[in-house]
Amino acid sequence: PNHPLVASAKSLNDFRLFSPFVIMLFIFPQLAGVFERLFGATIFNKKSLDYLSEAVDSVIGMRGSSSDESRPVDFLQLMIKARNTELDKKVPNDMVKTGVSTKELKGNAITFWLAGYDTTSNTLVLVAYNLALNQEAQDKAIEEVDAVIEKRGSLITSL
Repeated sequence: PNHPLVASAKSLNDFRLFSPFVIMLFIFPQLAGVFERLFGATIFNKKSLDYLSEAVDSVIGMRGSSSDESRPVDFLQLMIKARNTELDKKVPNDMVKTGVSTKELKGNAITFWLAGYDTTSNTLVLVAYNLALNQEAQDKAIEEVDAVIEKRGSLITSL
């Protein structure tokens, strides 16, 4: 619970939706960049955003330096393959752009992780609660887990 990654995610999901600043940015979203450049103000906690950005950079670095083709393909791996570092530089507006820039990759990865953070934790809590109330469902879940362990020898596959 006190891990910086968890604390950062909780912090980013915790903002007052009806504050005047947030309402103004919802009405005039183009002001977000102006407020950030002039005052360093965003609706998200800057320290938490920086931490998650560094975490994504670290994962991108680890995955980018590895040429292991047996790695399962996931959302982040597909974006890393689609990354076009030319887009990180200033490109003319009339130029046809293919791929994603590093900034887009990081933004999408953070958004994807945050979008799944609360929904995943809420789903797991609901499943645990329902299993606790329903002995028949518990027994069936145990049987299924035992069958997988018997078939594979383990629940964990090598990464």
